[in-house]
Amino acid sequence: MEAFNDHIGSFYEALAEDKLDQLADALLSLRDAAATLPMEDPATVMLNDCENKASAKGQLALSNLHALVSTLNASLGRKSNDDTVLQYERLDSQLRTVINTFYTSYALSPSPANASSLAVLVEYVDAEFKQRASLRVDSLGKLKAAAPVNGHGYIDRSVHLEALNGLVHDVSFVVSLVEEANVSDLAIVFAPIHAAFVRGVLDILALYAADARLAAWEKKVSLRSTSPSNDLDDVEADESLQMVDLLLEELACILQLCLHYSAYAASFLVDQRGGNGDGGLSQKVHELNGVYLLLERFYIFQTMHKAVMIAEPQQIEPNVYAISKNYHTVLSVVIAIVESLERTYMPSILDLPRRSFDMPLPVTSPTHHANDSSAELSTDDLSFSDALLQAVDADLTHQLQVDAKMMMAVVSAYMSWDYVGKIHVRITETQASHFAALPSLLECLPKPLSELQLEFHQVFTSGLHALYARDLQPKMDMRFHQSVLQWQYELSLQAYDYLEVHGSPLVALVQSDKTLRRFRRGLSPPTFELMWRQVVRDMCDWIERGVTQKTFNDVGAMQLEKEVRHLSVLCGHFPAAGDVSLRAEFTRLDQVN
Repeated sequence: MEAFNDHIGSFYEALAEDKLDQLADALLSLRDAAATLPMEDPATVMLNDCENKASAKGQLALSNLHALVSTLNASLGRKSNDDTVLQYERLDSQLRTVINTFYTSYALSPSPANASSLAVLVEYVDAEFKQRASLRVDSLGKLKAAAPVNGHGYIDRSVHLEALNGLVHDVSFVVSLVEEANVSDLAIVFAPIHAAFVRGVLDILALYAADARLAAWEKKVSLRSTSPSNDLDDVEADESLQMVDLLLEELACILQLCLHYSAYAASFLVDQRGGNGDGGLSQKVHELNGVYLLLERFYIFQTMHKAVMIAEPQQIEPNVYAISKNYHTVLSVVIAIVESLERTYMPSILDLPRRSFDMPLPVTSPTHHANDSSAELSTDDLSFSDALLQAVDADLTHQLQVDAKMMMAVVSAYMSWDYVGKIHVRITETQASHFAALPSLLECLPKPLSELQLEFHQVFTSGLHALYARDLQPKMDMRFHQSVLQWQYELSLQAYDYLEVHGSPLVALVQSDKTLRRFRRGLSPPTFELMWRQVVRDMCDWIERGVTQKTFNDVGAMQLEKEVRHLSVLCGHFPAAGDVSLRAEFTRLDQVN
């Protein structure tokens, strides 16, 4: 109670002197002190009286905030020739002033006026952070213009990474100041900061892609990857590999920075619909990640390829070859690749389905777009049915994310399995042609390649099985059981002609099912073909069990034969590769027919 009385004295002293900042501090201290007192305590009545007196000053505090923000917003729109550091110091000082004025207005105003104070703060923070992002981009342009160019025509691209780091620091600094003001809904203030940040990042990444000639490198690597086999004997120059190595390092830093920021922003922006409104940032991260993977595979292949190519025996004098050194060079490179696959790639692939990042999806859950129009509604305005729909939508979107990450892990494991197989073949050929008299390279590895390849094979096959058993098999089994009720094979010629024109229920079921299209997009052609063969095998079993429950006449037997032939062609063309032979899968069904 003694502390409460002290704050009462401070409150009335500030009220008498019309010092709004001290008045707000005293009022907040009174609220904290009274929070521990019982409701019937006389201090509660005194606090209510102070609240009423403070509310009378709330409009004045709000007017002060409006006037300050109007003045500062006008200055933000003007170009300045001052040093960049000086401009940032000015922005920091002005932001602190606005935060302090908002703090006073927010504390003294009643609840309806609090929304007005918050709206003024959001308006200023939006304009202020746009200015910060613009300064970062403009500063990067000046540094680029002054940067020296090396012999290959490139500038030092560390300035781009510094600009990105600076922009992330700006977000952290502004948010920390806003948090100190005890804003009740920080997401409202963070939204314009995030939007300006994303625009700034995309501008910086566009400058980086141009200066790094990222599109040219991507095109070159893609062409080299698809070149005829006789062109692959060319060894990439050391300078080229060094540039790719530098690009990989820079892209890794950029991706790590963007992913860390996305996780940070999600804590403010994730809503009940599962979206985070990243304004294109996740799409850009997805694109850069694809470029990184392309360059990384090229770099690993060229490093291995170069080590093999330089291993040609060099004759020092008649019948004396400098081969031992080249043998150990190849062995050390192969050991490094095997260790990287085992210790880095394998754990990363296994951990991928549990990672917390969100992948950009080509489609969202069914109700996602329908809920966009009601996104403005607060939680209190939602009916039970709307809340239930949003919960189901969030669950479906989460499941799509889980499936997308699992498909990425499956494809990565398959590519690693395929890569290990190619390494095995290449090492065997190199051993036979150059190192026949020396110990087997395969036996000198820290782990047998066959064992490593088997582990990758188990990963992608078990991943495919999990996807199929969880998401596809139960749904398709249920649909086939429901469709069996419509199958008829005691047919007249008129019914046969009708089905010829309008199609049978069995063929229509396979044609109309869209569940598999998402997996065809997400998986690579070889991995999807493996899943598709399992689907076709189960489908043939379901059809066989279904037709054994039916009675047939001669016309019905002709109808089933036509349906099986139609399904065989239809299923063979469904995978992305097209024209897949499914003779083995349809053998049993042909025999039943």
